[in-house]
Parts: sequence; C-alpha cells; structure tokens
Amino acid sequence: MAVQPIQLPVQVGAPLSGAAAVGASLGRPGAGGVSLISQTPGSTRSLPALQNPALSQTPTLMLPAPAASLQTAAPLAAAQTPGAAPTATRAARLRPATRPAGVLSPAPALSAVAGAVRTENILLHGPCRSIAAGAAPSAALLPRIDFSAFSPESLGRMPAAGARDAGERLMDQVLGIRNGVRKGAVDGTKAPAVSNKKGPGLKKGEPVVDGAPLGAAKKPFDPMNRPFSPYRLSMFEYDPEAYALTFLFGKEDKSSPQGYELLIGLAVHQTLEKVYTWIAQGRDGKSITREEVLAEYDAAWAKEKAAAGRYRVRDGWTDADYKRRGRAFIARKFELLAPFDGQGQVLSLEQTVLWKMTDPVTGKSYDFKGKIDRLMLKGDTVYIRDWKTYFNPPSLAKLERDDYQLGLYALALRAARPDLVQGRKIKLVWDYKEFTQEIAVDDAYLAKVQDRVFHILRAIETFKERVEAERPEWEKRLKPDARPSGLQAAKQAVDRMGAIQAELADKKEELRKLDKEYGKLEAGLARYGKEQGLDAVQGQSYSATIERRSERTVPTKTDDPEGNEAVVQVLREGGVWEKYSSLDAAAVRRMAELQGGEDRAAFEKLRADLRSEHAHGLEVSAKDEAGKGKGGVARTKLPREAWAPDAEPGLLSATQLATFLADREDYVKRYLLRMRDLGPKPMGFLAGSAIHETMERLYVWIKGGKIAADLTLADLLKYFTGRWKELRAEGDFRPDPGVTPEEYQRGAKDYIRAKWKQLFPFDDQGRVLYLEQRMHFALTDPRTGRTYKFQGIPDRVMMDGDTIVIRDWKSHYKAPTDEEVKAKDYQLGLYLLAMRQLYPDLMRGKKGRLIWDFKEKETVIEVDDAYLADLEKRLFAVLREMDSLRTDFDANRAAWEDRLKPPDLPKNRAEAGARVDRMGELAVKMKTLDGAVKALKAESAELEEVVVEFSRRTGHVRVAGRSHASRLTKKGAVSVPTQGKEKEAYDRVVAILKDAGVWSKYSKMEYRALKKAMADPKNPDREILKKVEPLLREVRSTTVSLSDLSG
Repeated sequence: MAVQPIQLPVQVGAPLSGAAAVGASLGRPGAGGVSLISQTPGSTRSLPALQNPALSQTPTLMLPAPAASLQTAAPLAAAQTPGAAPTATRAARLRPATRPAGVLSPAPALSAVAGAVRTENILLHGPCRSIAAGAAPSAALLPRIDFSAFSPESLGRMPAAGARDAGERLMDQVLGIRNGVRKGAVDGTKAPAVSNKKGPGLKKGEPVVDGAPLGAAKKPFDPMNRPFSPYRLSMFEYDPEAYALTFLFGKEDKSSPQGYELLIGLAVHQTLEKVYTWIAQGRDGKSITREEVLAEYDAAWAKEKAAAGRYRVRDGWTDADYKRRGRAFIARKFELLAPFDGQGQVLSLEQTVLWKMTDPVTGKSYDFKGKIDRLMLKGDTVYIRDWKTYFNPPSLAKLERDDYQLGLYALALRAARPDLVQGRKIKLVWDYKEFTQEIAVDDAYLAKVQDRVFHILRAIETFKERVEAERPEWEKRLKPDARPSGLQAAKQAVDRMGAIQAELADKKEELRKLDKEYGKLEAGLARYGKEQGLDAVQGQSYSATIERRSERTVPTKTDDPEGNEAVVQVLREGGVWEKYSSLDAAAVRRMAELQGGEDRAAFEKLRADLRSEHAHGLEVSAKDEAGKGKGGVARTKLPREAWAPDAEPGLLSATQLATFLADREDYVKRYLLRMRDLGPKPMGFLAGSAIHETMERLYVWIKGGKIAADLTLADLLKYFTGRWKELRAEGDFRPDPGVTPEEYQRGAKDYIRAKWKQLFPFDDQGRVLYLEQRMHFALTDPRTGRTYKFQGIPDRVMMDGDTIVIRDWKSHYKAPTDEEVKAKDYQLGLYLLAMRQLYPDLMRGKKGRLIWDFKEKETVIEVDDAYLADLEKRLFAVLREMDSLRTDFDANRAAWEDRLKPPDLPKNRAEAGARVDRMGELAVKMKTLDGAVKALKAESAELEEVVVEFSRRTGHVRVAGRSHASRLTKKGAVSVPTQGKEKEAYDRVVAILKDAGVWSKYSKMEYRALKKAMADPKNPDREILKKVEPLLREVRSTTVSLSDLSG
C-alpha cells in the first residue's frame, strides 16, 4: 500500500527553518513515525516516498520547502512480509540545511513547536486519504484537525511557550483515541472521523477534535482521562496515594528532587537511541566509535541535568559516581553490541503507540499509551526491546510474573499493526548492562498479561470510588488550612502516642518474659502430674487442676491444609457442602476489591449490602525518623499465581541442609519443633554479620560508580565500626568462654584487612552482577518427581569473561580444607543451579566458578557438567533422607518432643506445690500488666481519633510534635454483613451467591456445625460423614487450671 501524503500548510519564507525542524522531528527515518515528503513552492512534485511494508500504514506530512533544504537518505532495508520479495526503499529525510540568503533565523515560536512535536512519534492504524494539490487548508487536511493555528502569521504572534502548547495540542489531536472497539478487544488508534456536531460557538460542519477546533482555548485539564500506561499502573501498585494526587487530581508532587537513577536512565536511553538512529539512517556501524558514543552520553547527561535543575544524591554518593555508573553501562553495551548489526533491522525508536483495552468483565474501555524503546525485525521475529539500567536486574521468573510493560506493547502491536506481526513471532527483550532476558510471546503469556492488567484496573476503579467519596478531604490536603484549629492539641496527642508506644513496648516485653516462665512451669507440672498419676497439685496459696483430653478434630487450613481440602472435597462431592459451610467474608472482600472479578453479575446484586471505604489510622514515629511522604495509602493485594520460582519464600535453604548433615536432632529442634533460642546469640554471629555488610558495602561502591582511587581501607573500616556498634545495640550477643567482645571485633577487622590486601584494586575478579540478591527457585527430584522449593542469598555474583563466578565471604575461625568444602558444602553449587533456572539468557554458554573467600585463602571450584550432576545426585539423596526424617517426626511427634523438649520436672510434691504458687504469682502479674496494656491501647485509640479527625479536616496529613510525628494512613476496607449483627443482610448476600452458583467460591467450612453433625448418629447425612471420619486428626492436650485458695 502506498504512503498517502497529508499537506501541512507551513509557508516558505522567514520561518523556513522552524518548519524544517517540525518536519525533521516527525520524518526521522527509522522512527516509524510520520514520513516526510517535500514540496517545492507552487508544485506538488515530491521526493520518493517511504515504501516499507512494515511501515506502510504510517501517514505522511507534506511540507512545502525549497528543494535545497532536503537531502535524500541512503537506501534503508525494508522490513519484509514473510515470503515477499525484497523491496528497495529510499526515505525522504530532512537534514539541517544552509539557509538561503535573505532567510531569517527561525522564530522562537517555531522552535518551540518543533520541540513539542519532536517528543512524539505517531503510529496510526489505517492510512490517511490523499489530498489534492491546492485544497483549502481546513478541508484538505487530516479530518477534523484545523492547521490554521500553524500559519506563519499565527506562529509569529505566539511566544515560544504558546507555540509549544499549540504543538502539544496538535500531537494530542493527531494521536487522538477513539471509541468503538469491540468488547474484550485491543485496538490501535484510528484516524478521527469528521464531525458535524455543533458545539458552543462553532459553525455546523467546522472540523473539530473532541468538540473544539485546534485554535480554540484549551480545555480544562482532566487528569482522570489521561491514557493509561505501564508507568501509571505501576504507580498505583506501589504508591496509591501518589497515583491519586497525580492521575485523579493532576497534582503530581514535584517539590522533592528526583533520584539520580532517573537521570542515568534518561541519559542512557537518549544515547542509545542516537546510536540506533544513525544505524537506521544508513550509517555503517563500524564507523561508530566508543569515544563518540560516550561523548553523546556526556552531552545527554548535561542536557537532562540542566533541564531538571537538581537530583537527589544518596548518602555516600556523588554526581561523578552516578555519571560513571551510566558511562559504564554505555561502554559495556558498546562492547557487546558494536557494530550494532546483530540485533536485526531497526523499525522504530522511542515509538509512541496508542491502543484501547476493554475489560470483558466490567465492559469499561481504557485508552493506553506507551513508548517502545526499540522495535526491531530479525528473520521472522519482531523484537520489542527495552533498555534497563537496574542495579540488580530481576530474574526471568519475576519478569514473567510482574513485568507487564513489554507484554502490553505486544498486545498493542497485534492490534495496531497486524500487517507487521502477522505470520511473525514476537519476542520481548529486556536489555540489562551485562545480559538480556527474553520472553517468547504466545497467547497464554498475553492472556496472563491481560488478566494482570485488568486486575489492576479493577482495583483502580474501587480505589477511585473511595477517593471520590472522600473528595473534599483530598482537595483539602492539596491546600491545607494555613492556621488550622486544634493544631496544638493534635501535636500534644502525637507526642503522647509516641510515649505510649515506648511504654507498650516495655510492658509487652515484660509480658513475654513472664509468659515464657509460666509456660515452662506449666509444661513441667503437666508432665509431673502425668507421671505421678495426679489430677491436682496444691500449694500454699493456689491449687492446680490437671486435665488431659484426647479428641478427633476436623483438620484446619492452618494445621493441615491438605487434610482440610480433602474434607471439603468429600462434602462437596456428597452434595452437602451448603449445610456445613458459612460465608467466607475474606473471599467476598477480595471479590469486591476487584469489582466482582469473574462474578461481576453477583457482585452488582450484593453491592448494596457491602460497604467499601478507606479505614483511617496513624503511623507514629520518632520525629527524626519520620518519613517525608504526605500520607500513606496501603497497597491493594492483587491475585498472584499459586507458587512459581521467585514468587514466594522457599521452604529450604543451604543452611537447613548444613544443619541436617551436621546434627539431625538440632535440625528437628530448629526446623520441625521450631524451638527458638530466645537467649543471646553467639558473638561470632555478630562478627559474621558485620563482615558481610561491610564487604557488601565495598562492592556496592564499586558497582555504583566509585573507582579504586575513591576507596580507602580507612573508610571501609570506619563503615565496619559503625555497623558493629549498630548491630550490637540492636541485639544481645554472648562471647565464647575465654574470648572478649573486643577480640571478636579485632578478628573481624583483621579479616577485612586481609581481604583488602588480597583483592585491591578490585579490577581482576570480573564485573559485579548481583550483591546479596535473594533468589527463590525450585528443584525436582528425577527419581520421585517431588519438587523442593529453595531460597538463598549469594554474597556476590560476578562475570569474568565467559564465566559466572559466585563468591561467598567465609569468616570461619578455622577454615576447612579444600577437600572438605568440595565434599560437604552445597551452598554455592545450589546458587549456580538457581542462576541457571532464573537467568537462562545470562547463563547460556557460560562456565561456572565457585569461590569461598576465607581469611587467608580462597577455595575455588571450576564447575563443569560432571560437577553439577554429582552435586544434584548428592543433593537429592540428602533431601530424601530429610523427607524420611520428617515422616518419622510426624508419626512420632510426642516421642521427639519428649526427647528434645524435656520439661523441667519438680523433684517432689512440695516442689510441685511451690511451682503452683509461683504460677499463681505470675498469673497475677500478667493480669495486671495485661490490664495496663489495654488501658494504654484505649488511651492511644482515643488520641488517634483526635489526630485523624484533625488531619482529615485540615488537610495536614502529617503532624509534628516536639518528639514524634504522625502520618495519616488509609487502607481499603470492605465491610461484609455478619450473621450475628446484620442477619437480614447476611442472608441476602448468602442467597445471592447461592443463586449465582458461586457459593463454593465464597464459603468456608463451618466447623461447629460439622462437629455437631458427626456426633449425631441419626444425622441424615451419616453415610457421607462417614467418609470424613478417616480424615480427622487426633489431638491430645493437657490443661492446667489455677484456683486461688484465698477465695
């Protein structure tokens, strides 16, 4: 299909260069934007038009201009439809030209228009119609868009700001989004249709856009109707309050400087865009030098920094550090990508794409807008690529689950550019500094992306309803009262709440200690009574009754989730679930948060009986620790996949394996009986933690942009000393006999000095990829088919040439031999297996190396397939042994508890009586403390009401007293009727869910009803209930009850 020209009425003369700038920004070859065809005065003769099948639906702007200002581009390879013959193309391109004599410099207004238009490239769905030469401007242009405001006369009267505003309005209209997409579909932008609708002050038939001509006064800004974007969705996910202020009230907070990380990203994107623009224009990649690219980065850094004014520097960093970090990214990408011919043909750069998504559940349509860093074609695959400058790149599993940005772009291309993607594959590529992560797009993946996005959009709808109900309060916080009444009382309340927090912490700690002592005495007394055959023990002031019970109970979701699900299945299959279930209020709340989700019809019916609002509270902290935010809105919990690598904490770790291999009884104590040692921790733990944090800080400095000349051992030891003091103050540590805390500290410092001497200047170990990056992964035993979930945190992951190096700081007092490490240490090998699973593109074709960093030496293993095969064989053998131990523990738990948790038994009846009296004293103290805690909580709740009311009424969401500060918080809440207080409404909700056939999704087991039915031999459901009996759990318990002998 030939490109259709659209005439832009910019006349020849003084403003020529401004028009040229507009055209250059739109007609940039390779940008996938509006193509440019030149037109000489009084003629319709044009240079060859762009004939690229991949871009054939892109409209063309026709600029009248002297031929001297235009140059024809070198041939640009076409993106071919599979099976089609290659088509030679020549793109009309505009270069800065020497001004003819008598032509004035461009007016500031025209430059401003160019600047505005340059920010957008256009991807329109559907070609635009041809325009006959000499047609009247208002009728012969893009339908419904009036270009008269862009005549030289109009632009000449505008200041630069006004011209830029006009340019932005032009782009808004050209990129206008229209309705009419079928339900559940995603569509690209269509050209606006001509409207004869008569609006205020308009003549019938006058071309309009959204009810107003281009030259008309700008409509009031409506933030709620701005297109959605991946950035907008992620802002809601991570900071709902910022979302409300930005997108619901149009009051984005720009008072605080942005982080330098943003500046790095901007400069990197602009630099690499420039490089690929050169490639798209036909420049030989071999002619592009590293120095030239770095100079572009320096220029982009300076420009963006000057434009923003200021950026926030984190503690310990400088502007130069951040700049070097970005430079290192550019240098590394140049090393990996030059001469930039290995990723395929450039179709577009920084391409703006518009599309529409309609939620199949709610029927609501959403306009979307995004910008694709690079759209490329290689073979039969279209690549959507994005530069990512993250400090610690995420795993592939995390991208598949959480990153919907590129998936959204794939949806947009499928709808807006079917000619480009039909018959081709689509791949999403995240370009990190050292490697890429790729996802091959298929229908299942895009369905997951759509589901996740619609979940977010439904949560946004619920949030908007709550915000709208509180609109006066939100508007007040945008303009708080200058002299609010009640301020002094609110400040005093905040300070008192801070003091109460400290009192509560002390009393709760005292209660914890008393409860621990009471529990120890109770366990010993219960065991003593059992062994002596006693049902009661009497002291001087108190008596204790010992009652032992054994009963069969229905398994709960907490104690036995698998057994609980089996019981539920029996009742459902037997058709009696409704009898033994009740409303699951938590499930109904989750449904309401997402506008009903799949059960929208039922939700609409029961909505009247639900109350959705924000529950208000306060966060109170010491004044010097208070955050700088204006308020706090809790994030909405969205549905997640059941379990996937990197999705939730694992159950196993290298530490658990090491504990099991070293001492199985210790393993049972720590991981099966959950016996916590609440006493002081070994001082060696403090030394190890301080060493790890200090060495991590060293490599954070290195990765973050500091060079060896910036680093000194004195600075590193200063950091260590600070962390040692902080960690020691936060915990309780005990030294081994004969060793002082000072000796532990000296030993830790000696370790740091030794590693500094060995590793400085840190330039021969490879490049740092990750530091202390938590990994969740799964391994499946090939023999049993059982999958084990793991988690781990490698100290350092580095890349040394074609080798991935995993290193771990080991501060052992006595280092093991190399043979012991290789035979017994599973930790680093596990991490390498995890890397293969979570970072497949990074690990592909790479070798592995494991290094244990002891004080005086390194233990190194060069990993090959034979080593990993042997590691997995040994690992699964150990895991099977652990499973056998757990099976034995579950079957003989009481015996294990008797052996590993032996209670402290009284020696005789007199000592037993003394212990009963001590339990009575403890009970009195705990009761007194508990009463004091309740009184303090009640006082704090009353004070909180005062401060919350003040903050909501005056707009001062933060209140700072003398010692403490508060922040108003909001948390989404859905009130569901209860059977006791709102039985009529409760019954309506239950009836609606049952009538809709979704009761099983919003109900839970009614344990009391089931227990009563099972105890009734005449129950009509007896045959079904018999199937439940084998699933019951036998629970044995001993209760010790105290009585005061004084009455």
